Amino acid sequence: MEISAGYYLTPLSLAPDFRSVHLGLVYRGQSYKSEFGRRTIAAQLGAGYVGVEAGWAWRDGVGVSEPAQGVHISPYVSLGVLYLGPQILLRGNVEYSFNVGLKFPLPHVLLLPFLTLLSATPRCC
Repeated sequence: MEISAGYYLTPLSLAPDFRSVHLGLVYRGQSYKSEFGRRTIAAQLGAGYVGVEAGWAWRDGVGVSEPAQGVHISPYVSLGVLYLGPQILLRGNVEYSFNVGLKFPLPHVLLLPFLTLLSATPRCC
């Protein structure tokens, strides 16, 4: 499961290509066979269909694998609701994984109702 919130610096209707720069925050929680999981908190920066996440990741230990945490780097390609990209965990050694997932964008009025109230507040002078 991933929860992310982003902001497009350029209106998509005016620049639907690589000029549409976006910034955001991401939380990702993953479970592997219900035995252990991995969590990530990161910032993301992208342009058009590509971007990169940078942040911190934690992986639970299971069996002979010890818990790990470290810097998280994840370049990605986002094609509509489909996204693909490697996850890289930098610590004493380097761990790689690959994500394929679906994202369903929700309007900010569902996620952050107070933003709607702020934008609807009349401004004076």
